[in-house]
Amino acid sequence: MSVMTAIEPTLVRRRVQDALDDAVLRFDGWWLVLLAALLVFGVAFLASLALWCFFSNGGRRFSGSWKWGKSGVSVWLECL
Repeated sequence: MSVMTAIEPTLVRRRVQDALDDAVLRFDGWWLVLLAALLVFGVAFLASLALWCFFSNGGRRFSGSWKWGKSGVSVWLECL
């Protein structure tokens, strides 16, 4: 038995594992970018609603409610 026949499966397995690890890291990076973009959009949306309530209704305050249920996410928004 030559040394190359014993080493070759280990090298192939290592190369495949390294390629999968690199792909997972790249995929995880995109999820972080997507989550950051959604978070920024949500904060900007709620800030714009608060400003709209304050300026369009004569200084009224903004009130909101967040509910997480089994059926999904519900958001209530109102100017008080």
